[in-house]
Parts: sequence; structure tokens; C-alpha cells
Amino acid sequence: MRFGRLDITFKDYLGRIGPGITAALSILYKNEVYEGMCWYTEEHFIIELPEEIENEIGKIEEYEEYDKIITYLKSMSADYVETAPKMKDLFEEEPKEEPNNAEDE
Repeated sequence: MRFGRLDITFKDYLGRIGPGITAALSILYKNEVYEGMCWYTEEHFIIELPEEIENEIGKIEEYEEYDKIITYLKSMSADYVETAPKMKDLFEEEPKEEPNNAEDE
């Protein structure tokens, strides 16, 4: 959806970091596509833009369309309470499989 000079949409849910859900954003700015990130819980919603964009428009929190962007992303995001427990923690290590020594038995 277009917000002034930015066109922002959800791209993909990546998993959890700490208590929050992390998602990739697709951002069209000056006819170039960039990837951003968002992280959210029930109480918080944080957007991270690429440095190239922030160098030109400033911090996203100070952008004139910021409130509209947050409202839109919240309306498009998966319900936190329902989704967060089902998502993989991105920093949790996968358990290592023990070698199968069936021949030893």
C-alpha cells in the first residue's frame, strides 16, 4: 500500500525473535525494491527500513505517514496471540540428532 513516497507490503513471516514475531517487508521506493523488517508483540510494533531509505527520508518514526503505515501493517499482520506460539524461535538451536548406531545393539 502506498504511503507518500513508500509502497510497503508484508513479504513473509520469518519466525520469532524473543517474544515478538519478525516479518520481512517489501518496500518500493523511487522505483527500486528494498527489504525491510518489522517486529511486533501485542503491545509493540517496530519497523526497520534499509539505511538507503532512512538516509533520504529520515527515521521512519518521524515520517509523515508513520501512523498510517503502522495502522495498515497491524491490520495486515497475523494475530499475535494465535500465531506467536506456533512460530520457530530464530535464535533457538535445532536439537542435534544422535547418530543411529543400530548395528551396536
